Amino acid sequence: MNVRKAALCDSVNNQLLKALADVLAAPICALINSSIRQGMVPEQWKMSRITPVPKCFPVLSVENNIRPIAVTCPISKIAEFFISKFFNQHFESYLDENQYGSTVGRSTTIALIRICHVLFEACDNNTNFIRVLFVDFSKAFDLIDHGILYKKFIECQFPPHLSAWSLSFLEGRKQFVKVGNWSSSTLSTTGGAPQGTSAGPNVFKLISNDLRFDLPYVKYVDDLSLASISTDPNDCTLQEAVDQLGHWCRLNGMCLNTRKTKEMLIHFGKRCDKNAISNIRINNSTLERVDSFTLLGVHLSSDMSWSVHIDYIVSKAAKRFFCYLSTGEIWCRQN
Repeated sequence: MNVRKAALCDSVNNQLLKALADVLAAPICALINSSIRQGMVPEQWKMSRITPVPKCFPVLSVENNIRPIAVTCPISKIAEFFISKFFNQHFESYLDENQYGSTVGRSTTIALIRICHVLFEACDNNTNFIRVLFVDFSKAFDLIDHGILYKKFIECQFPPHLSAWSLSFLEGRKQFVKVGNWSSSTLSTTGGAPQGTSAGPNVFKLISNDLRFDLPYVKYVDDLSLASISTDPNDCTLQEAVDQLGHWCRLNGMCLNTRKTKEMLIHFGKRCDKNAISNIRINNSTLERVDSFTLLGVHLSSDMSWSVHIDYIVSKAAKRFFCYLSTGEIWCRQN
């Protein structure tokens, strides 16, 4: 247990639980074992305190610029640790090899290497038209349907007690929002999975595990990128993959955020007008074509250079350096 992590209740925090480990270990162990055997999660473990974390500054929209992070019961986190371990051990043989998120031995770095390798290799032929689609799911964790999730557990032949415990952890949850000293009233949720827990990424990996394409693609939990490579500017394989994606979303209760889903076209030939190539369409909406996109913290550009990302890193470093200098100047004046 990490004593630096926030706890749901200020009166019984992680530091206190760890200090009393000699006394509490045995009864807590019995509680967790009983919960797993019965496939039931106590109601007290289903309470979450939601901390709104800004995705960007300044925050212009609560719906789009706020990430709701759930702080849960510390004992529930311990139980979740074991369930997550069992989940990953069983799910390993079913896991999509292109899923790089929340998986042992995989990371954002490996995902970026994979997608960049595909793009740079395709660029060796300047007649290739490389179309990259960066998919954004709208409220991906909040839209997880527990009925559909139950079917996925059955399809992957999870042990009944593991499936029952995982579903019990998600069903009938209660949560409230706390900002500073202010707290909202407590409300119940009817679906989804709390962000900030192991259950969230795991169940979304399970939900999206059958979302596979014949094109090169990379998944990082709810981030999806796929690319089509062809010498034909009118090649429609990416549009067909998008239609497949839309069909999958309708079957699994997911929704695409067409405002944040972008297309990037890469072509180094000089005889073709890029503007003459038709845009990708999703649900009767035309996707915006961009020259650069931020994927997993790295800025990819249609000219396959790193100038945009380098400018971003330099700008970020300059801001921090200025902040450091300003703080040092104030300290010198005070002393």
